Amino acid sequence: MPPDDSRPAYYAAGSGGWRDWWTLLHPPYTGWHLSYAVIGASLAPRVQTSRLIATVLAFFLAVGLAAHALDELRDRPLRTRIPSWALVLVVVVGLLGALALGVLGVIRVGWVLVPFLVAGPALVIGYNAELFGGAMHTDLGFAAAWGAFPVLTAYVAQAGTLAIAPVLAALGALALSAAQRRLSTPARNIRRRATAVDGTITFADGRVVSLTADVLIRPLERALRASSWAIMLLAAAFAVARLGLLSSGWGYASCRRRAPGPSRLSVSSGLASRQVTSDRQPQPMQPVSRSRRSSSSRIRSSRSWRHAAESRAQSAGVGVRPAGRVSSAALIRASGMPSRCDARMKASRRSVTRGYRRWFPAVRPDVIRPLAS
Repeated sequence: MPPDDSRPAYYAAGSGGWRDWWTLLHPPYTGWHLSYAVIGASLAPRVQTSRLIATVLAFFLAVGLAAHALDELRDRPLRTRIPSWALVLVVVVGLLGALALGVLGVIRVGWVLVPFLVAGPALVIGYNAELFGGAMHTDLGFAAAWGAFPVLTAYVAQAGTLAIAPVLAALGALALSAAQRRLSTPARNIRRRATAVDGTITFADGRVVSLTADVLIRPLERALRASSWAIMLLAAAFAVARLGLLSSGWGYASCRRRAPGPSRLSVSSGLASRQVTSDRQPQPMQPVSRSRRSSSSRIRSSRSWRHAAESRAQSAGVGVRPAGRVSSAALIRASGMPSRCDARMKASRRSVTRGYRRWFPAVRPDVIRPLAS
């Protein structure tokens, strides 16, 4: 007996109006196909949102619209009431739109996209129009065109080259698309072509189950429905992970690495000990012992009269400014006597100190700010 549900597909929305257009899109299979493009793009080292959107849109125009409209135009397998001229218009607009996006991709990515730009329309027309005696209209042709091709194209559109990862993913998409074809073909044949289903199944415990169209179709279509949702959710997970979507919710933000910056002050005991040790050593501006001061004074007084003239002659035009603000730093000239340079040296040091305090207010020798690891 024929199936109780007379719809041409389990996702068909009835006949007439917008329902025909919904059925024409094959929503589960179109979403399945577009998911391969998302997965392929997500494998690239860097994912650009604009290229991902353009790739998905191009495949939607070429497959979701043009390919399905061309298939419906041939023998009306979905039994829609869409006029033929409207289907032809959808095919032309879909292919031209996909080609326009492909040309834009070639401009942005490079000539590496040209083979994919040529192969895409050829696969759509050759498979759905069953050209060359239907040589491309096979399970392998479907798996290659609807499964492997989107993965490779989307990756190249992002990375500009091929790699091992997208090739492996394309093989996986090829296998999944072949499984989809093996499940959908018998279900489609029973729904659209079968006029009667007879027979029984006798089990070892004596149970006898009558074979009907619904008994045969139900497990196939449930597997197809579950598989389509699984692939689409997997693609959504890839997109969320690579594009950083929903990063502010569900505790995701707390797992991200923070930018380098101080979180709290940390005191280094070793640095503090080193500073204490250095403070104990005599510095030029610190008081020293009486004997050292006395000997230095005698040496300075005995040589000052002899070196004064030589210093003025050698360094008459030489001057330096210490680090800090140039406008406020005092000019140090070696031509002056040490006693005369003392005031200028002190003024220069005060200027340098003010500059450091202004530009580095948080720098302390006994406190460090660790970088976040």
